[in-house]
Amino acid sequence: MIIVIKEPMRRGFKWLAWSFGLLLLAFGGVALWIHFYLPSLLKDCYGQWTSAELVIEYHIAHSSLPANWQDLRETYGDGKGYHTAYTNFDEIKERIVIDFGKLPDLQNLARQPAKTNTLPKIIYPKDGEKAYWSGAEPNELVYKYFWRKEHPSPPN
Repeated sequence: MIIVIKEPMRRGFKWLAWSFGLLLLAFGGVALWIHFYLPSLLKDCYGQWTSAELVIEYHIAHSSLPANWQDLRETYGDGKGYHTAYTNFDEIKERIVIDFGKLPDLQNLARQPAKTNTLPKIIYPKDGEKAYWSGAEPNELVYKYFWRKEHPSPPN
C-alpha cells in the first residue's frame, strides 16, 4: 500500500515545524536571560536595598553618616537581618556605588518643609541598571528615614 501525501498536508507540517522551532527559540532566549541576566539584576536590587539599610542603621547607631565602606562593614557584621539574599558585604561593595560625600544632601532635603520628588543619585549600581525592588529605591529609603526624623508624618 502506497500512501500519497497531498500538498495541503505538507504545508500544515511545515507550518507546525516552523511554529515549534520559533517557540523553542523563544524559550531558549528566555532561559538565557534568566540564566545570565536575572541573577545579576537580583544582586543589584538586594545590594541597593542592603546599602540603604546599612546607611540608616549606621546613622541610628552613631548619629552621623558613614564616611566610607569600612564604616558600613562594622554595621553589616555577619549580615543577619539585612536583605542579603544572593550576596555578601564584599560583593555589595563591588556592585553598588555610595557617594558618601553626598549623603548629607539627602539629610538636608529631608529638612525642607515640603517633600521632594527628585532625589539625587547617591546609592546606585555600578553597572548603571535602574532596577530596584518596588518600595525599596535606596535613595528614597534613606530620604524617608531622615524625613520621619524631621517631620511628624512620612512623605507620600
